[in-house]
Amino acid sequence: MDIIPIQKNYQKDVLKLYKTVTKHLRSNHNDQWDLFYPNLFVIQDDITNQNIYGIIDNDIVIGTVVLDELQSKKYEQIDWDDKNGNPVCIHRLAVRPNYQGRGIGKLLLEYVEIGNTKRLYKY
Repeated sequence: MDIIPIQKNYQKDVLKLYKTVTKHLRSNHNDQWDLFYPNLFVIQDDITNQNIYGIIDNDIVIGTVVLDELQSKKYEQIDWDDKNGNPVCIHRLAVRPNYQGRGIGKLLLEYVEIGNTKRLYKY
């Protein structure tokens, strides 16, 4: 399975993915995502900023991950050992429930942690 930058033509599919994953999370008592987040505006920003990557199977987005430098204000309170360079944050890792357990999330994480960080970020 190839991991590709998500383009605008897939934004509605990503929204469907997020809604499906949100429903699955909530059915498992995880309320991290809801009706308002993540939303189409977030997806459009991710696409515009070229920081969302995904796996497509039969023209369906089955998993996505976002890699950027945006971090929660809460992170400022942490006494990091390494304060040099730019922080890199992983956001919105999502895999369709019927594809979970197949290593897709692992592939996405490896892609952004190993592949992209070496190309895009100095650390």
